[in-house]
Amino acid sequence: MNDAQTSINLIPEQHLIAALSPLWQRRFEKAIHYIAETLDQSPPPSWDEVARRCAISPSHFHRIFKVAFNETPGQYTTRLRLQWAITLLLDSPDTHVNEVALECGFSSSQALAKALQRNLQITAKAIRKLQRDQDYQSLEKLLARVGHPEISSGKCLERNLAINAGFHIVSHDDRYVYAERIKADIYSIINHWYTHLLKASRPLYLCTPAEAIGDNPIMQEWLLAGHEVPPGTRGRIIPAGDYLSCRVTINNDVSYLATWDAMFDYMIRNDLEPDDDGCAVEIIHDPKTLLSHSMEMTISLKLRDK
Repeated sequence: MNDAQTSINLIPEQHLIAALSPLWQRRFEKAIHYIAETLDQSPPPSWDEVARRCAISPSHFHRIFKVAFNETPGQYTTRLRLQWAITLLLDSPDTHVNEVALECGFSSSQALAKALQRNLQITAKAIRKLQRDQDYQSLEKLLARVGHPEISSGKCLERNLAINAGFHIVSHDDRYVYAERIKADIYSIINHWYTHLLKASRPLYLCTPAEAIGDNPIMQEWLLAGHEVPPGTRGRIIPAGDYLSCRVTINNDVSYLATWDAMFDYMIRNDLEPDDDGCAVEIIHDPKTLLSHSMEMTISLKLRDK
């Protein structure tokens, strides 16, 4: 089997919209897109304006939105802003909290602090301390709290969707990647793509030792980033072997982490073991989507030989 499989969509909003009638699908697709496009605006557009843009009665917008998405429009918008703020706080430890707040649509660092305290009972300083202390368990719980609410299970919807991510085993020959070591944060990854791959329109490969993924898939310090090159070309080798793999479409760190957790769950249920001396390989198929609302990627982990 190869990696040319259909991507499994793990974006909660799209999953929920797909269950609606065609009329309401079109309306809520417009609403979600407009909210995402204006997420960094302070003050944000009024809910009457959002409702009018997607042809929903302003007087019924809040109730219908909550029925469709399990939370009010205000709760949804705040949760997305907090998701992005947590990502920036972790990826940019030297960036002032006020800059993070403004980029995420909060009017000030005080507004961000109030939202963090009210919704998550934590401070920006404490979030960064979780990273410094490598407290992966607490960070995982924090990210789950900003996932999309799923009423029936009490878990975030991203975790329920990731269980069905289409895991399968792929046998690979040696692969060659022209790569460089970079910091494992979103801005370093984007800068590498912009510098090396912008004109080439090539998939972006991210390679990490398997043992680092096992400990903390979202708290790595360094990784190898690059593009695949022909066999025999000067470059680093991704070793041959069997890889547990899935191809997914995600839009946040919650979905990313849920996919890794689901992969390890799949292994323990199917008598599989990761190769501690192997590597994890992530392929971002269209790097231009790194900062978009939808990113398709393949996630794979080398398995131990039986």
